Amino acid sequence: MLSSLALAVALLSGLANAQKKGIIYTSGQNSNVQVCSSGCTNINWAYDYSSKPGGSTYGLEFVPMLYNANSATLSTWASDAMAAVSTATPKGSKYVLGFNEPDGTQNSISPQQAATLWQQYMNQRTNYKKVSPAVQGGSNGLTWLSFFLNACAGNCIVDYVAVHWHGVSTDIAGLQKFVDQAVSQFSPRPVWVTEFGFTDGNNATAIAAAIRYLGGNHGVFRYAYFECANGYLLSGTAQSAAGRTYCTTTF
Repeated sequence: MLSSLALAVALLSGLANAQKKGIIYTSGQNSNVQVCSSGCTNINWAYDYSSKPGGSTYGLEFVPMLYNANSATLSTWASDAMAAVSTATPKGSKYVLGFNEPDGTQNSISPQQAATLWQQYMNQRTNYKKVSPAVQGGSNGLTWLSFFLNACAGNCIVDYVAVHWHGVSTDIAGLQKFVDQAVSQFSPRPVWVTEFGFTDGNNATAIAAAIRYLGGNHGVFRYAYFECANGYLLSGTAQSAAGRTYCTTTF
């Protein structure tokens, strides 16, 4: 009986780890998704910093994102998200992603504004799980996320938190420290690492080490390497060495 239970737990753990890995792609360049995921049994989801998939995601679950607070983005969010939930895969997407790097200069959304918009645009539906705004790596990002949740005052539906991390390939310990801090600080909400990458190139050995860490961290729900594009996970129209490593490495 004990051995059967242990086997069942191991199988469930393996399934959960296999479902973690995702792909970041540019909307409209959907053929890249097919190449990056070709021969990979453990890549299961994709996103493109948009509320629409921009074409086929080749069997991967598309996860829509409310990218910024621009009026054009907000005006189509509800219909786009519902379309993605209905058609992203045969079963539809189960998740939606919040604002991308609101703590940065590109989108620059205050925690208070994000909390107000969240209640207006993200709380509306209950048929999908909601992932927090994705903050930049470092203590400032985690501080922004804390301020956002405080500004929500319990009125925002936030099921997961999202973070990004970019650093040199020799600093896997830095990735681990940052993600461990996010997991600890925002527990019991699981963490999505919706971007991680290396500023000094796409080091296959470092990618493999990161996957083993993220796959084995029970506080990490999903992760995605930046990005499925030429010069990263692709070399021209084929998988690069880094892309093949990302494809085949398992926990």
